[in-house]
Amino acid sequence: MLRPCPRSAKGCPSTDRRESATGRGRRAPRIAAGRAPVAACQAILLLLAGGCVDLGGGSNSPEDPQADAARTVTRTDTPDGRPVRVTLDASASRDGGAPIVSYEWILDGEVIAVGQKADVTLEPGDYAFTLRVTDEVGRVDEDSVTVKVGGPRRTDFNLVISTSGGGGSVEPPVGVSTFPAGSTVVVRATADEGFRFVRFSGDISTTEAATAVVMDRDRFVTAEFVSIEAADHPLFFAPWAPGEIRNVSQGNNGPFTHQGLFAWDVPMPIGTPVLAVGAGRVIRVVEEHPRNDPEDPDQVRQANFVTIDHGDGLVSNYVHLDQRGVIVEPGQFVARGQVIAFSCDTGNTTGPHLHYEIVDPSNRSVPSGFFEAPRRGGVAEQGDEFASRNELSIESLDGYVQSKLPLDAFLGNGVELFDDSLPAFFYDNQETYTVRGRVIDGTRLVCVALVEPATNETVFCNLTPVDDEGRFDIELTFGEEFDGSYFMGMITGDEGAEGVLTHQVVIHPPLDAEARPLAVIDEPGTIVTRFNEVHALIGENSVSPVGRGLSYRWTQVGGPTVLIDDPTAANTVFRTEPAIGEERVSFQLVVFDGLSYSLPAQIDFFMPDSFFVEGIGVSNTVCESEDECVADGTSVISLSAGTIAGWVQLLNIEPGDSAIFQIIDPQGHMVRAKLLPEFDQRAGRSFLRFAWSTEGLEPLPGTWVGLYQHNGRGAAQVTFEVAP
Repeated sequence: MLRPCPRSAKGCPSTDRRESATGRGRRAPRIAAGRAPVAACQAILLLLAGGCVDLGGGSNSPEDPQADAARTVTRTDTPDGRPVRVTLDASASRDGGAPIVSYEWILDGEVIAVGQKADVTLEPGDYAFTLRVTDEVGRVDEDSVTVKVGGPRRTDFNLVISTSGGGGSVEPPVGVSTFPAGSTVVVRATADEGFRFVRFSGDISTTEAATAVVMDRDRFVTAEFVSIEAADHPLFFAPWAPGEIRNVSQGNNGPFTHQGLFAWDVPMPIGTPVLAVGAGRVIRVVEEHPRNDPEDPDQVRQANFVTIDHGDGLVSNYVHLDQRGVIVEPGQFVARGQVIAFSCDTGNTTGPHLHYEIVDPSNRSVPSGFFEAPRRGGVAEQGDEFASRNELSIESLDGYVQSKLPLDAFLGNGVELFDDSLPAFFYDNQETYTVRGRVIDGTRLVCVALVEPATNETVFCNLTPVDDEGRFDIELTFGEEFDGSYFMGMITGDEGAEGVLTHQVVIHPPLDAEARPLAVIDEPGTIVTRFNEVHALIGENSVSPVGRGLSYRWTQVGGPTVLIDDPTAANTVFRTEPAIGEERVSFQLVVFDGLSYSLPAQIDFFMPDSFFVEGIGVSNTVCESEDECVADGTSVISLSAGTIAGWVQLLNIEPGDSAIFQIIDPQGHMVRAKLLPEFDQRAGRSFLRFAWSTEGLEPLPGTWVGLYQHNGRGAAQVTFEVAP
């Protein structure tokens, strides 16, 4: 006798209507194929030994059909938000031991369409379909496919703002604010009393307390504040360009070379501008030593450096500078934020970096900190990362008074000073100075000695007898014949005796601040520029109050490296280069009249992000295949031996367009340039396949840029990161 199979038996699909999509709070799709008939159970049942046997068998049987919905288009967009027609495609399904006779498309348990291909009309959303196929003997198989229908392009975006560290407020306020797509929002941070603003982080990264944000996507921004705690040591600004973020590789009492020192090592690419941390006067310059040779580990390593007196017994040292990379002279006055040199790897280093420290006039280490460092007292530690706020300040020099010689400056030579009014570093050649003290080693003669650094020759030693208690009182006058830089020390004993030369001093003519030349740049302020524009730097209106002729020196402070046509001309030009993100390119001009240097004048150029010019653009995406190249975002690829290749999706490209593709390393240098063929247009999108060899390409860690110049009409960029 024949018995009906249980409802759960394989091969007898249920005909019960389950909870509908509408009943679950979701709008049911509209079906273009008409009504969906319920499939009948076509199982052939045999009565065998009183049991029910389903000839459809289990899913592992080779006789089963194979459901395959892979040919269904899984992604489509509806820019205006209207429903779209989507074809559900089961044509890849295969027969098993018997032909397939039924194709059912199920959504949320409900059969909404039938047929090998079925058209359904869907509104924006995600739909998880099940394809169920049944052959003529009742065997069944299922497959699943998810169809995504993209909605209309967003007309507004969210700006989500939070604060870190407390102690401040932001505008727009903390929370979520919505703004129209493409609009520009100024985000401001205001620190409370006793706190200071550090930086914005998240989707924008800047130390500026007010910054403009373009709402081209949802943005998440955090304003960071720190408490200003009274420090028992001096604070200075960081010695690199404002806005640049750098990390500390070795801090105070560091385990490598800073034992017992208050000093910091900051990695910097060769050629990075080094800025004065405060106003003062240059004491000493050494710049003749060559860069380190990695092929010669036994070379004698000597560092180039600059030393600046800031007054009040505080002196800054900047070490490992480039050969002939110092652009200040001994005796020159400098302002806070003035470029003084360029970084390198000279001396005892394992790589390019700046060694920076504060010392006293006897070169003894002094505790200090950074205004910008987010730690108590500004004492940055190894691994800390922060942005400089070292803006040029001419007024910072107004309060400068040179440091005085410590009373124990010559104790190593057996001399104790009584008068702390003696200059530590700078002597007027027409002034008379009095040196008072006593000899503590029992000798009967003492002198102030000057030694010429280049020849190590003693050029001045005024031997003076001491009284019975070893006291002396020396009148010291240097004439104009001694103008220049020397080592100074005090020597006790007979003529010809040796002593320790502990100080570098500069002897100079009388100073007249009113006679100092004045550097003047036309069009001061900030100028907005874009990639590949030529701009003039005009310094011809600089003046010498005493009518002397002027020489000129233009120096770039920060931003992507550009080439100044003639940095020694009164008027010159430069062409803007590609930037990563929003960049400020600054230049300083210093003039020299043969006797003294001016303080710097500065001009700033602001380069907006992305270089989208005249509608030309490129999505910031590198893809392994064209199908994956659908979303914006920074790519991460490894720079290694061989070839880097991928697809880039281009926007607003016209047929016949071509481009130059340039690769810019993290130091701003162009390392590859290639003429590319016409863009490939298909499926409503434009794709460009790029490839270049990495042979001979140094894999510098950091952000690299692939820059596209489109027929001279505009440019766009794609960035990628190279890990250390």
